[in-house]
Amino acid sequence: MMFETGAGNAYTIAEYSKATRHATGGPSSNALAVFVYRLMPNGTDFTVAAQRGLAGVNFAFIGRPAQYHSPTSTPEALDQGSLQHIGSQALETADRFLRAEALPQATRNTVYADVFGLVVLRHPPQAGWLLLALAGGLTGFAAWGARHARNLRWRDVGTGAADGLWLLATGVVLAQATRALGGPIGGRIDSPETYYTLLRRLPWMEAGVALALLAAALLVLAGRGRMDKRVTAGVIVAAVAVGLGLGGFDPILVGAGILSLGLSFWPRVATDDRSGGLWGGWLGLILLVLVFGAAAQSAAPEAAFLLIWTALAASMAAAGSALIGARLEGWRSLLPPLVATAGVGGWLLAQGHGVFLGVGMDLAGALVLIALLVLMLARPLAPVALSARRTLAATAAAALLLGCGLSLAGRAAEPPPAPQAVVIP
Repeated sequence: MMFETGAGNAYTIAEYSKATRHATGGPSSNALAVFVYRLMPNGTDFTVAAQRGLAGVNFAFIGRPAQYHSPTSTPEALDQGSLQHIGSQALETADRFLRAEALPQATRNTVYADVFGLVVLRHPPQAGWLLLALAGGLTGFAAWGARHARNLRWRDVGTGAADGLWLLATGVVLAQATRALGGPIGGRIDSPETYYTLLRRLPWMEAGVALALLAAALLVLAGRGRMDKRVTAGVIVAAVAVGLGLGGFDPILVGAGILSLGLSFWPRVATDDRSGGLWGGWLGLILLVLVFGAAAQSAAPEAAFLLIWTALAASMAAAGSALIGARLEGWRSLLPPLVATAGVGGWLLAQGHGVFLGVGMDLAGALVLIALLVLMLARPLAPVALSARRTLAATAAAALLLGCGLSLAGRAAEPPPAPQAVVIP
């Protein structure tokens, strides 16, 4: 992955995107990785050049965390495909710069991301506002169609937004608790041996956290308003207790738990998905993500694309469904969200994998944003039949139990190293 550039990288990224079209495996980079890395205290050989305002690109492997700074990190253990990918990207980019009339100069930063290694999409930071406006207009058109076809009410939209907030809060709780089952967090990682043991367990914990977030999303699709609030609250309280007991005090976890419980018990009426409920759940999530996208665009436009691009895809799908059949009956009217969920959802899952490899050891709850975005795309695909909803709820429970089991299984699969005997001469 190309994870770092110099400041003012618009020209650099333009050349990188052109050069890596010919690279084996294609481009692999996005503005969010560059933005996050600039906030980290880490440094590389490129740090000195970047601090002096020089343009450039910085590549690194990510994956196989068990080999990070470990004795198993040997030439024989290198993935040949990754080696070819990093070398091809670097060679093609260097060749592009060599043949240019002048080396890249710092201009302005750009918003960009590769799409499945096929192409790099990019635009100026200010264009994020135009994309937000476009997404808002398409959402308004879809709401107009739903209002006439399904008697959409503002209460339905508010319920959809509340479902999104509940998923965010509950997802943080479940993700942190599931992660804590795999081993200590943060300040409780008291030795290098523990740290590298946790790196070996990271794939187990990632699978566990992903299943826990899947459980929360499935519960929303099943209609969480129809679930027993006491059972839901019991799971949330137990997850907070596990997270605090194994991971130590965390104000974010406590706050998320309180918000999750509050939304679980908030007086609400189960909406009828045969009227405006299905549309309200969908549009409420889109509006919630648009609000978050506007906030991110104001604070850090380079990092906002994940929200803005996905919200735009969801709003385009909603507008398409409103045109094809605003009653959301039949497979044709559900084809736009199905295509968006498969395509954009797959791209989001790939981004989530990279996020977990980067910050999942301490901030497993960061993946909840990916869960929210995927849910926003898939919300209109929720079943209407009561039997299907019950099946989803049962699947959610099974996914949560399996996720916890996998995180715990990592302890057995990757135990800490045996203490070394001290020999006194």
